[in-house]
Amino acid sequence: MKKEAIIKEDLDRLFRQFNITSKDILSYLQKPRNEIPLAIFTKKLSSLETITKYLRENQSLNFVKIAELTNRNQKALCRTYHNSKAKLKESFKETGSEFYFPVYILKNRELSVLETIVLYLKEKLNLSLVKISSLLKRDPSTIWTVYNRALKKKNEQ
Repeated sequence: MKKEAIIKEDLDRLFRQFNITSKDILSYLQKPRNEIPLAIFTKKLSSLETITKYLRENQSLNFVKIAELTNRNQKALCRTYHNSKAKLKESFKETGSEFYFPVYILKNRELSVLETIVLYLKEKLNLSLVKISSLLKRDPSTIWTVYNRALKKKNEQ
């Protein structure tokens, strides 16, 4: 059987049996994997809490996988997740985000989570510190301090 015929047969079954639409499938296929949308950041949660909650609830990853992706301790991530749930009960809504960053950047433990994110957004996406502060829902002076601290650490390496 040709690949196209198999795909068509499976799609037809999904449409009929589960009321899944073409739009649902396209949306799923276009959704970034192992990337964090900046639209989910909130003042209520720390950066790591936000990321852990998103990967657990929205990406349905277990703590072993999240620990692997972020180079963090599995038990610490479990505690971080439970803290995030206490602060923010509702899940993040799957809304489009203009900017994303890849989870793998968090593997570098020489910088804090926020330092890593800010450095990536500034150097790789060429965003201004004011724009970054707006996206991460943090005070511009905090972002400036975090960025300069990250630069110092980076230059010391």
